[in-house]
Amino acid sequence: VLTTALFAVIILGKRLSTLQWLSLVVLTVGVALIQMPASGPAAPVDDHSAADKFAGLMMVLTACFCSGFAGIYFEKMLKGETSNIWIMNVLLGSYGAILASAGMMYNEGQTVLEHGFFHG
Repeated sequence: VLTTALFAVIILGKRLSTLQWLSLVVLTVGVALIQMPASGPAAPVDDHSAADKFAGLMMVLTACFCSGFAGIYFEKMLKGETSNIWIMNVLLGSYGAILASAGMMYNEGQTVLEHGFFHG
C-alpha cells in the first residue's frame, strides 16, 4: 500500500495530505505487526539464519515495489491511452505469457521437451 502511494505521487503526480501519509504508515505498521510470529512457550522454533531472513525481507520488498509500480503504471496506461481496453489487456497478457513461458522453459525445459506441455 505504501509503495503504491509512493508511485502514485511520483508517476501520476497525485498529492497526499499529511493525514493520508500518516494513515498509510499506520496501516503498514499494523499489517507488519500482525504478520510477526507469536512468542511464548508454544511458539515454533525459528531455525533460519540472519542471511535467510534478510534475503526474505529483500524479496518481499522487491515484490511490494513491483506490485505498486505495476498498479500505478497500469492506471497511467488506462488514463493516457485512447486505444481499446481489450487490446491493452491482450497486449499485457501476451507479455505475461511470454515471460511465463521463458521461466517454464528455463526451469522445466527438458521435461517439457520430453513429455509435452500438459504432462503433469
